[in-house]
Amino acid sequence: MPWQAAGLGELTAKPLVMPSPGGVYVGFTRFPRGGEIPHHRHVGDEFIYVTEGLVEDDGGTLWPGWASYRPVGCTHSVRSAEGATVLVVATGTSVPASATEKSRSSHPLAPPTFARSASQAAGVAGAELFSVPAPDGGAARRALLLQVAAGSALDLPQADSERVCLIIEGRMTQAWEGGAGMGPSWFCRLRPLQDASAVAMLETTLLLIEWADCSPHAGTAATKSGAESIWPSLPDRES
Repeated sequence: MPWQAAGLGELTAKPLVMPSPGGVYVGFTRFPRGGEIPHHRHVGDEFIYVTEGLVEDDGGTLWPGWASYRPVGCTHSVRSAEGATVLVVATGTSVPASATEKSRSSHPLAPPTFARSASQAAGVAGAELFSVPAPDGGAARRALLLQVAAGSALDLPQADSERVCLIIEGRMTQAWEGGAGMGPSWFCRLRPLQDASAVAMLETTLLLIEWADCSPHAGTAATKSGAESIWPSLPDRES
């Protein structure tokens, strides 16, 4: 899938999952040098993971391997002095911030962004980058870094949430594609009530994002079809 204009200056985007009403968007956004998203307010919530370069917002700088979660109501601007590529998982949209919203001091209750790196999460069980509880106490939004030893299997059982996986480093084979190999920057999506399994050919690190309560398909009859699709997500920079 080619990169396309993101409608934000020179930023480009590679959509991987386009949402149904109430569903989840997944895609990559690429910032050129000096690229910027002007001050805006999040109507839905958003998670980003930096795969290359660096981005900055009101909360600080995000480097490769850093993640940030932006809750509903967050207002901020985003920029990249050197250029960057980020994975975006989001619901809802964003709208331009009003003049008063551009000053956090005038909105002391507006939720801030927060960011964590993989190294910061190393001491957290399951290498959890963040977890946002649902009203019933369950994890409505969660991101984890998983390490799979060479030769070991990774089994993802059925769940009620949308899930996306991104291989950070290493290589795996997956049962749902007839044993085809997946390397760094390969992406897959699991719909609610789908399961999947894969075996690490090399020691592998992958990002697993669970995004609950956001899909109109949740609660439908169970399926055993496994991952919907596998994408070579990040082409050469010239692509």
